[in-house]
Amino acid sequence: MDFEPRGRQFWIAAGLAALSSLALLIVTQAWLETGPVFYRIYRWESALAFGSLIAGGTLWLIVSIARRYRRPRRTIAGIGRGTALGLLFFAATSMGIARPQPVSWDAVPGSPDFLPEREQAAFAMADQSHRPILFYFHADWCASCEDFERYVLGNPEIAADLEP
Repeated sequence: MDFEPRGRQFWIAAGLAALSSLALLIVTQAWLETGPVFYRIYRWESALAFGSLIAGGTLWLIVSIARRYRRPRRTIAGIGRGTALGLLFFAATSMGIARPQPVSWDAVPGSPDFLPEREQAAFAMADQSHRPILFYFHADWCASCEDFERYVLGNPEIAADLEP
């Protein structure tokens, strides 16, 4: 039994190919952002090779779907148009228009003025010495908090710098 989709089935297959390509891009980005697990991929040459491998797999998927149709040129042109529109949408959404602003040390206008006495004393001391303030929040269930307490606050050099 040959697989020869027509009509609606073509659009289902084309949508599947587009969604698979998008999923591959998202998984690749998440994979590269995992940190020390893939520390060698952070070099741009390796990232380019890895991205080319993923793009080649996506192209192979699209071509293998396109071969099963009776009008391959028309199918490939449709897939090409869909891919171009997808890339255009991806480029338009990733231009950085909604990029958050950098952190500022300036006071927020209209911020509340109800700090407890302990924090007011810390702010006054920091204002006199022109040094920033470190607010340390801790939770017993937080593994990162335990590491911070053990390795950062436990380091005598850092602890000396944090003293008023």
